[in-house]
Amino acid sequence: MQDIIIAVISSILGSSFIGLLVSAYIRRIFSRIDKLEHTVTRLKDDQIAGIDQRLELHIRNDKTTQHIQKFEYIDDMKAELKEHIRNDHSQEILSEMKHVRGGLMRVENKVDNIASETAEQRAKIIANKEYIANLDASFQMHKQHHK
Repeated sequence: MQDIIIAVISSILGSSFIGLLVSAYIRRIFSRIDKLEHTVTRLKDDQIAGIDQRLELHIRNDKTTQHIQKFEYIDDMKAELKEHIRNDHSQEILSEMKHVRGGLMRVENKVDNIASETAEQRAKIIANKEYIANLDASFQMHKQHHK
């Protein structure tokens, strides 16, 4: 019986020792896994921080927003130009100005005709005044001779 007890105690001690060895080995593996997880987490955080910094630097140096604003300004200017062209009445105004010019030319011709007629009438009035003055002088002379 003593042999059995010694065998049982030996197997318990052997099993315990093997259990301790396996437990220590498993703890060591879990410790390494925890360290690796911590390292991976730290590397991910560092990588994310680096990407964030590069992204922030890129955003600060990026001219895309300025280009987009320029394109928006150009689009606004295009829209204003199209609106201006759509509201442009220059051809109508030009046509109206030609019509007014034609009217002014007709008025100018009439004024020229009136000026010409006025000059003719002045000349006739002056000639008539001279004729009347000559007649009056002739009558006056005739009166003096026949008195």
